[in-house]
Amino acid sequence: MTIGGNDVGCLGSVFASTCRASGGTTCAGLDRNAINRTFGVPAGGIENVVNAVRGASPQAHVHLVDYFTILPDSGACADVPLTADQLAFERGIASRLATATSTAATATGATRPGGGGPVGVPPVTPSSLQHPCHRPMVQAKLSREATRSRRGHGGPGRVREMDDNGMSGPGGESGASPVGAAGDGARGGGACPASPRRRALLAAGAGAVVAGLAGAASAGAESARAADRTGAKPAPSRTPSAAGPRPFYIGTYTSSSGQGVGLATYNPQTGAITATGTVAGVANPSFLAVSGTHLYAVNEQSSGKVTAVSIPAGSAPRVLNSQSTGGSGPCHLSVHPGGRHLLSANYDSGSVAVHPIAADGSLQARSGFVQHTGSGPDPDRQSGPHAHQVLSDPQGGFVLSVDLGTDTVYTSRLDTATGKLTAVSQASVQPGSGPRHLAFHPSGRFAYVACELGNSVIVCGYDPATGTLTPGLPQPTVPQGAPPTERNYPAEVAVSGDGRFVYVSNRGANSIARFSVGGSGASLALLDTVPAGGAYPRHISLDPTGTLLYAANQNSGTVTVFHRDTGTGALTAAGSPFATPSPVCVLAR
Repeated sequence: MTIGGNDVGCLGSVFASTCRASGGTTCAGLDRNAINRTFGVPAGGIENVVNAVRGASPQAHVHLVDYFTILPDSGACADVPLTADQLAFERGIASRLATATSTAATATGATRPGGGGPVGVPPVTPSSLQHPCHRPMVQAKLSREATRSRRGHGGPGRVREMDDNGMSGPGGESGASPVGAAGDGARGGGACPASPRRRALLAAGAGAVVAGLAGAASAGAESARAADRTGAKPAPSRTPSAAGPRPFYIGTYTSSSGQGVGLATYNPQTGAITATGTVAGVANPSFLAVSGTHLYAVNEQSSGKVTAVSIPAGSAPRVLNSQSTGGSGPCHLSVHPGGRHLLSANYDSGSVAVHPIAADGSLQARSGFVQHTGSGPDPDRQSGPHAHQVLSDPQGGFVLSVDLGTDTVYTSRLDTATGKLTAVSQASVQPGSGPRHLAFHPSGRFAYVACELGNSVIVCGYDPATGTLTPGLPQPTVPQGAPPTERNYPAEVAVSGDGRFVYVSNRGANSIARFSVGGSGASLALLDTVPAGGAYPRHISLDPTGTLLYAANQNSGTVTVFHRDTGTGALTAAGSPFATPSPVCVLAR
């Protein structure tokens, strides 16, 4: 079964055309928080659809079609009647849909169409002037249809078909892509797909889309005006579909004060956390990963293991089994985008393991293993290899492991048929940097590496075709003039779904750094840091809507919630920190 949809390349044009037809009343600047409320990331909804399909047919093979859009850049053509802000809005919607699709595919174990295994989300890039939605003739057509819609012509929700010249085609009504066949959005990136016909939103259908946007913008503007009058700051927006309590998971150290995997829920409006229980019997579950109705945890101990836990909705969690990682001190794990392999990193012994995931979510015996070798200049922390993270790239083509002990990021290829890893390349950072974790930009062409020993973050170029990582120069994660610390111990990196902001936790300074992203992912600029609200923020993560950020403060035994402004990326602490023993990993679902 294929789930997906066509691209959203016409959305901005419909917006601009209806804006003109309405006499300019909706042409004002865009309220990004209102946009987020109207077009919240639908990853949770996609997951629900996949899980519902599997509930009815457990053996169903589900494909998720990647969403993308084709857009001109702001200076590409004078005929494109969109402001830079409106173009950025259009790209942002496509990027968030792409991220949501990728997240849902990973969480549910669904695949994405394409030969040779799962394929990545095509990058949201500028394209040629041939995109039908941006041709002058189409703009005139959109304006006429939007005007007719406002005067009451046309049936509600009517969708008509245009050819490449922007004229209505025969038949009028558009149909969905056949089951098992990808829509326009799955044909690849680059220029406009070579198709004799395109479907575009027109008439009342377009009016409904833009009316929703206009209403959200109006509501957001009124909220801002009210805040100006009262001096209060409007609360960040939320996704309407996420109104009820959502699952929240906490990784801990049982060798300290933790009792196991912490279970909780969070309020997607306020971010408040409510404890619901604990999965006991899992030793030192210091890092977690969720895939569909299963949770995976490392057992960070000398004889390293990984554990599978069933977490069905409405039922008690149940430990399925554990498997040896073949190394010592596993501290990180992740699920491959195909949903059929678990990757884990052994910190103490400096190795990486692969475990196949069975149909019931349990873990099979280790199928792949790679031992790192080497050392670094720091005698205390780099006497040997220390694999601190392992994850696949967004396209699922390569696996990257970050080694703090050897100042190296290793790239391997995973054979999904055998579960074995084959070394491909290595990327070295400055000696003594101690790379810890990395996170990818949504484009899949850049990665950001937090260096624990170097007090820095590094922007790296990434070639998804070869798996080659190219590190740039390090930059600090605290502002100039900040109180000096011998080591700041940057730990976790989080990237906003639209790719505009990067966050890094600073354990030494007990702060979270906010960076703006430039050059489509190629550069970072430190904007500020905010207090973490606790001691030693080891892990940070964003909720699926991108409006909440959580920080696990290991030494103070608290989790702090921040509201995130999706327009500026600014973080504002909300409520009192949630007390919980030894939190070192937090996941909001």
